[in-house]
Amino acid sequence: MQSEDLSILVNSFWGLCYLSNGDLNNIQLILDLKILPIIFENLKKNIPDLVVPSLRIIGNILSGDSEQAQEVIDQDGIKPLKLYLLDNKPKLRKEACWAISNICAGTIEQIQEIYENDLIDPLLLILKQDELPIQIEACYSITSIMMYGNVDQINFLISKNVLEIFSELLNSTNFNILNLILESLDRLFNYEITIKNLNNIDYEETNNFVTVVEEYGGMKAIEKITQSQNQNLSKLAQNILTKYYYQEKNSKESIKNK
Repeated sequence: MQSEDLSILVNSFWGLCYLSNGDLNNIQLILDLKILPIIFENLKKNIPDLVVPSLRIIGNILSGDSEQAQEVIDQDGIKPLKLYLLDNKPKLRKEACWAISNICAGTIEQIQEIYENDLIDPLLLILKQDELPIQIEACYSITSIMMYGNVDQINFLISKNVLEIFSELLNSTNFNILNLILESLDRLFNYEITIKNLNNIDYEETNNFVTVVEEYGGMKAIEKITQSQNQNLSKLAQNILTKYYYQEKNSKESIKNK
């Protein structure tokens, strides 16, 4: 990795990339070599042949356990990821986005690093309008925060109109995106009901998340998904409608009739 011969450098980086793919012991071996600074330095130099394997190595390490991921974060490894998340090359945006999605699946403290490094806006922009393969990676990031984040982190996403973006994406034909969003909405709707019950808030008289998604056309999209040939998607959609939408709709109609 310290050679001045580019072909040797490229082969060594790809070798480490394959070595770090999925095995926690191998990931630890690479961390023990203390080579992350070399990888980060090469990313800063933006050497085309080294960027992809470098991003992949970082992503592989971030996919390890929480302590291994934390080493990347502690060595300021999010900054180069942000640089390539904004790159004009789709392939590099995808690699950076995938690496970031592994942080978003980590601890609340690690998720907070995404906020501290101002990555939410770029992720939401990618989720809203980028190419499908990159959208999917951004979807993993945002839905992971919705699933594993704390109240403040989730509320910040909602303030950024994430429910509008989710509602639009419910018209997607991609099973991965639909599955991630449906699972995320199920968790969010259930979470809201739980919080309101704990605080004795009248569920029927509040402007809840279901209403927001309905206003953006999301509930109609979910009704269409119930007809999907994918049984898992169909069940998820039907479950959401039954638990959160039809029940609330019927309650509101009965209140009007009174």
